[in-house]
Amino acid sequence: MEGVFRRRIQAILFFSTLIALGFAIFYGAYHGPWDPRFRRRMEETRSIYDKKPPPPPPIVNDKATLTRGQPLKIGKNKLLYHGIENEKLHIAVYILELDPEVAYHHRIPIKEAKKGIRLGGQAFNLISYGKASLQLGLRNTSPGR
Repeated sequence: MEGVFRRRIQAILFFSTLIALGFAIFYGAYHGPWDPRFRRRMEETRSIYDKKPPPPPPIVNDKATLTRGQPLKIGKNKLLYHGIENEKLHIAVYILELDPEVAYHHRIPIKEAKKGIRLGGQAFNLISYGKASLQLGLRNTSPGR
């Protein structure tokens, strides 16, 4: 009887040790390394790869890049590109001096836009267009021209 009792105790201790060891492995894997220096290095490395490249500047060399859904202030106007709908460029213009809360929506056929467009009193040339962005060239609008 003592032999049976002893084998049961050994089996219980063996399985308890296996369960404790398995719990310790999963706990360590879930909570990560215990050394804070290693954890900090891992977080710094992760932050390097998680960074997104900065967006290009909106206006460079008289070329304005409108990104879909992001407003861009040009002079006394704010332009918002909504994309292409039925072969037409959809641009909302906010005239800041008149009423900064009201949008004037323009749906311009692409063929006409290639010839040149005027939004909020400012003349533009269409350089390139796509679903996500629109590039316009600013034209000089001096009275002599």
